[in-house]
Amino acid sequence: EKVSLRDIRTIIETLLEYAPKTQNPGELTAMVRIALSQAIVQTLAAPEKDLSVLVFDPKLENMIIQSNQGQEPVNVAIEPNLATTMMNKMSQEADRLLSLGQKPVLLVQDFLRPAIARLMRKAAPELTILSHSEVPESKKVSVLAVVK
Repeated sequence: EKVSLRDIRTIIETLLEYAPKTQNPGELTAMVRIALSQAIVQTLAAPEKDLSVLVFDPKLENMIIQSNQGQEPVNVAIEPNLATTMMNKMSQEADRLLSLGQKPVLLVQDFLRPAIARLMRKAAPELTILSHSEVPESKKVSVLAVVK
């Protein structure tokens, strides 16, 4: 997912810290991504600039979360027609931002990040999917568009 492995020390330290608590690869991956959040965001926005993002309409996001309560984030299911619509809209938005010279970034709730990243990998490979926990507190975020 375009995350550099250069900071292997942070990766190993994070795995050592969380491996005794969980063996779930999805949860461990999420913890590593959070630990590397500074480096991930640096590739998307200069330190002095806001992180420009796309977001889903809150109603859409909540509908997906509510329909998957009790599921592991890796197993989130999205109704096929809705998934197709989301992929088409996100692909269009990503292409629009690329044509403007901007890096397309979609900011989603933590629970949804693994499933949305998997879903968008083919539809919009240039799109980076971040969870809220992966954005450092010191980084300002500006919303470019709300995808419905």
